[in-house]
Amino acid sequence: MNTLFALVLTIGMTNGDFQDVVLGVYDNQQQCEAAAVEQQVNGECYPVDGIVRADEQPAT
Repeated sequence: MNTLFALVLTIGMTNGDFQDVVLGVYDNQQQCEAAAVEQQVNGECYPVDGIVRADEQPAT
């Protein structure tokens, strides 16, 4: 199974806080980076697998 990549944009708010926003999820890193160029955003591409399964506990 291939790793999915999320295009993430960090927004700085006027109160000094920062919020990460997922703009899209792509099949590979190349598609993610191409989407960032196409959308003209300075976002980062991160692997989704580690984010989704972080601290996951099976149901009991």
